[in-house]
Amino acid sequence: MEFAHNQQTHEARHMSPFKLITSAPAVEKRLEELKNFREEALAVHELNKQ
Repeated sequence: MEFAHNQQTHEARHMSPFKLITSAPAVEKRLEELKNFREEALAVHELNKQ
C-alpha cells in the first residue's frame, strides 16, 4: 500500500512523493545557477564600487 501511494503522481506538484524526496537537480543546471549567482554578485559589487 505504501509503495503504491509513493508512486502516485501528486495532482498539484505533478511528481510522486518518492520523486519529491529523492530527486536532485542535474549538476549542469546547478552549476549554471551558481554561475549566474556569481555574475550577479560581481555586477552588484562593481556598481557599489562606483
